[in-house]
Amino acid sequence: MSELGLVHLPAARLGLCEVALGAHDLVLVFPPPHTARPATRVPPSSASAAASAAAATAEAVRLADLAGLELLGVPRGSASRLLVESALRAAGVRTRVVVESGQRDLITDLVIAGAGAAFMPDVATPAAVARGAVVRRVVPALRLPYGIVHRPGELSATARAFLDHALREADHAPREAGHGRREADHALREG
Repeated sequence: MSELGLVHLPAARLGLCEVALGAHDLVLVFPPPHTARPATRVPPSSASAAASAAAATAEAVRLADLAGLELLGVPRGSASRLLVESALRAAGVRTRVVVESGQRDLITDLVIAGAGAAFMPDVATPAAVARGAVVRRVVPALRLPYGIVHRPGELSATARAFLDHALREADHAPREAGHGRREADHALREG
């Protein structure tokens, strides 16, 4: 039996203690231009056609401009799916989930093949970019918190040492990369 779990927060299971470690920015990953179909292409932007690849990657798309986009999604009820669906609803946008999978590698392969676009944590996109995918930040930004959960009560010495190490590492993570956290996040929250 495991004492600790690494999860997106808030944890789906009530009664667990949560220790926030940081958050990932969700970005939108589009198929390479040569495989994209009209319903999977990057929405038009104000950038010039001669923009460099680095500048293009830094561009953002507005959630409000994603109407009709075909998406590849993670299973219903997952923290990232709930966050994305809530943000799209708030923006008044309807998209269509064409494939659902909990396997990030499969979703990346399908994006590259042109099956659809996908919301992914920023840290998961380098492999897709290396294969020609187009990555865009989204506006408004979508941040997906993550942390460690455990049952209430005393932890074993090993679990406590791991948790302390994870908190120290989270304190040293680059703040500008979206992994910083406030001092209040050190506190355990009982759900």
